[in-house]
Amino acid sequence: MKSSSFQELIDRDEELCEELQFHVFKGALGEMVHHPLIIEIFYRPGKCALINESFRQKQELAKSYLAQKKWRSYIFLIERPYRLDALLKCAELGLKGDAYWELVSSVWVDTENVHQHLGKWKRIWSINPTMRESIMDAEERAALADLPNEITVWRGTKHQRGINGLSWTLEKDRAIWFAKRHVLKRHKPRLVEGFVHKKHVLAYFLGRGEKEIVSMNVSVQNVVPLISESVAVRREGNHNG
Repeated sequence: MKSSSFQELIDRDEELCEELQFHVFKGALGEMVHHPLIIEIFYRPGKCALINESFRQKQELAKSYLAQKKWRSYIFLIERPYRLDALLKCAELGLKGDAYWELVSSVWVDTENVHQHLGKWKRIWSINPTMRESIMDAEERAALADLPNEITVWRGTKHQRGINGLSWTLEKDRAIWFAKRHVLKRHKPRLVEGFVHKKHVLAYFLGRGEKEIVSMNVSVQNVVPLISESVAVRREGNHNG
């Protein structure tokens, strides 16, 4: 899109196309467009030519990528909150084997809200189970083989619903860090301790320094409430005051 046409699209009077009209929602800054192919927080009714043109171009690309089975290009054309659904769609259309697990790894690492889509993620991890080991590299497979048959794991969460999750770590301090990260006043950080039999481990990831265990069969042993640093500071301030 040339810069001149870009400015022309910004200035042109045009209503939002019909398909996107069903994807207008109230956001923190006002109305926004929230669609798998386009998320636009600066939505201005009557000035939608640029949004419409971007949407049309992405629609054409999406059709082309699917027709050519360019699975990765299709999935990462989709906006982040919708990539899990895009991955499932590709699996239904023929994505399988090592290519499937490579993309599972990419989408898994990219997501920040596994707990909100637990059912879909359990389905993802259950597809092509005989090839699942290929999601790990040689170092990770060897490291998993060296772990004991019963593994103590940890998980940090801000919500009650996050206690039984899929992502765990071997490092207690790392779990505490996750529990206290980006804590808001309404959050109640918790440290969860569990154990899992090695035969129930779906993957062991060493990337990002997290020593991450993925499993659907962790037995929760203990849940400890944590005080976030921001809460601790407020309490100390109130006490001194």
